[in-house]
Amino acid sequence: MSTAKKTAKPSDLASSLDKNREATEEIKQIADDLALVHTVLDQTVPSGAPEDLGLATEQAVNLEKQLGEAADKLDKVNEQLTDEIEARKPNDPA
Repeated sequence: MSTAKKTAKPSDLASSLDKNREATEEIKQIADDLALVHTVLDQTVPSGAPEDLGLATEQAVNLEKQLGEAADKLDKVNEQLTDEIEARKPNDPA
């Protein structure tokens, strides 16, 4: 059994990069939607509301932050993949 590493072709990496970019944009959209929910909850929940609503609002803030951090990490991975794809492209003798 061979233990040699299989090197991904630029086209394989490009496909992975496209999927990763899509996931990044989805995460950013979810974070934006969650921020909107949080804003609505902050504006419409009365001060005497049940404790569960306060906890839900607090959790929305935490989730929004986590999604933002995940999107930032994905952006960095996308940059690294882009650099790797460029590095693996055959050199054009110009």
